[in-house]
Amino acid sequence: MNNYSRALLIGFTLSFLSCNNDLKNESDSKGKPDSLRDFSTLDPAAMDSVIMDGIMSNVEAIPTDKLEEMALMYSRQSGHSELQKSYANEWLGEVKVRRAEFGTATDYFDAALKGYTAVLDSIAMGRVNNWLGAISSYKGDHVAASKYHFKALNIYESLKDSAGVISSLREIGGAFVLQQKYQEAISLFSISLKYHERQKDTIGIAVMYSSLGDAYHQIGKYKESHVAMEKALELYRLTRYTTGIAEGYNNLAISTMSNGEFETAKSWLHKALNLGDSLGDPRQKPVVMFNLGVCYMETGDYESARTWFQGSIKEATEQNQNGEILIRNYKKLAEMEESGNNFRESLGYYKQYSGTRDSLYSLDNAKAIEELKVKYQTDQTNQQLSKTRQEHKSSEQWVILLSSALAFVVLSIIVFIWFLMDRHKRNKQLNKIETAL
Repeated sequence: MNNYSRALLIGFTLSFLSCNNDLKNESDSKGKPDSLRDFSTLDPAAMDSVIMDGIMSNVEAIPTDKLEEMALMYSRQSGHSELQKSYANEWLGEVKVRRAEFGTATDYFDAALKGYTAVLDSIAMGRVNNWLGAISSYKGDHVAASKYHFKALNIYESLKDSAGVISSLREIGGAFVLQQKYQEAISLFSISLKYHERQKDTIGIAVMYSSLGDAYHQIGKYKESHVAMEKALELYRLTRYTTGIAEGYNNLAISTMSNGEFETAKSWLHKALNLGDSLGDPRQKPVVMFNLGVCYMETGDYESARTWFQGSIKEATEQNQNGEILIRNYKKLAEMEESGNNFRESLGYYKQYSGTRDSLYSLDNAKAIEELKVKYQTDQTNQQLSKTRQEHKSSEQWVILLSSALAFVVLSIIVFIWFLMDRHKRNKQLNKIETAL
C-alpha cells in the first residue's frame, strides 16, 4: 500500500469513528473557538502552564510581534524545563515563518524538535514535523515536505490523536497540490472538512474550503472553486482571522480572473496585499504580486505587469521561496516580452524559466535517484549475498559429490579386491579338487 492509499484509509477510518462515536480527545477539546481570544494584553512574565496550553491551541490568533515578545522573554527566563524551552523555540519558529525567514525558522523548529524528542512529547513532535514540512513546501522541496508530513501522520496515528491525524492529512493534501496531484489532495481535504464540521471548528472549516477552492481551480472546476472560496472568506471574516481574510481576498481574485473579470480581481488583490503588509506577514506577497502581474498583462498594461512580476521574483527570492512561484513568473515574463516583440528579453526569461524549472525538478530527481541508488545498492548486496550463498551451497554440493565419488571409488576397490580374493579362493579350491581327482 502506497503512502496516499494509507493516508486515505486512515482518514476514512477516522471519519467513520468520529461520525459513529463522536470521537474526541484532549487535542480536540483544545480546538480553536469561534471567537478567538485576544492575547494582546497577555503578560509574558506571568505565563504558567495553563496559559501556555492556551497559547499553543490558539497561537495563530496572537499578533506576530506579541508572539515574538512572549517567546523571547520566556526563553530568557531561568529555571525553565526542556519542554518549556522547546515551546519558546516553536513560537519563535512560527514567528520566523510568518515573516518568511524560513532558514531561521528551520533552526528554531529543529531545536524545538530536539527538546520535544528528549522529553518524549510525541504530540509536539508531530506538530513540529508538520511545520518543517510546510517550510519545505515553501522552498519547493515537495519530496521532503511529504516525508515530514507522513512522519507527523505516523506519530499521531500511533497516539490515536484524531486532531493531529487530521492536521497531517490536511498538510499532506497541500503537498499534493504543489505536486499537481489534485484529485488526491481533494480527497484528503474533503475528509478533513467533514471532521472539522463535526468538531464545529470554524477556522478549520474555513481552511479546508480555501484548500478545496484552490484544488478545484487547478483542475478547471471554477464554479465549485468560487463557491468554496466565498465560504472560506465568509468564515474568516466571522472569526476575524485576518491572515485568513487576506488569503481569502487572493483566492477570490484568482476565481474572478478565471471569468475574465480582471478589474474586480485587481481590487481583491490590492486588498490582500494591504492587509498582508499591515499584519507583517509577507508569505503570500509573492503570489499576490504575481496575480496582479497577470491581471495587468491580460489588460494590456505590460509596464505595470512587468513591475509586479519582477517584484514577485524579488520577494520570493528574499524569502527563499525557490519553487513554483519563480517558475510561473519567469514563464509569464518570457511570454509577455515575446508578444511585445522583445525577443532578447524574452530569451533571457525563458532561460531563467528553464534553469529554475530544471533545478527544481533535478532536486526531486536527485532525491529519487538517491533513493533508487540505495535500493539498487541494497539489491546488489542481497544479490551478492545470494550469490555467495549459492556459491557456498555449490561448494558444499561439490564437496558432497567428490566425497560420494571417492567413497564410490573406495567401495569399488574394496569390492574388486574382495572379488579377486574370492575368485582366488574358489580357484584354489578347484585346483585342490582337480588334484584330488
